[in-house]
Amino acid sequence: MTIMLGMNDGNYKAFDQQLFDTYAAGFKHIVETARKQLPGIRITAIQPSPYDDVTRAPMFEGGYNKVLLRFSDFLKQLAADEKLGWPI
Repeated sequence: MTIMLGMNDGNYKAFDQQLFDTYAAGFKHIVETARKQLPGIRITAIQPSPYDDVTRAPMFEGGYNKVLLRFSDFLKQLAADEKLGWPI
């Protein structure tokens, strides 16, 4: 199973802790539910793709790609904690 979330989940705005917490809880729930319903499933979490803050001026300080990097860091940790396929 491949799960790809992330690019739109930051809502294209500066980092929002509440929004991030919802994303993290939702991702953990997806992993938990998939494993419960499909024992032995292999899950690979795919990190959000980079956002182009270079050819388009950033909409806020630090740019949206910086937000996506925080989401990616979460996925790396989740993959390690839950022994998922390495985030790609």
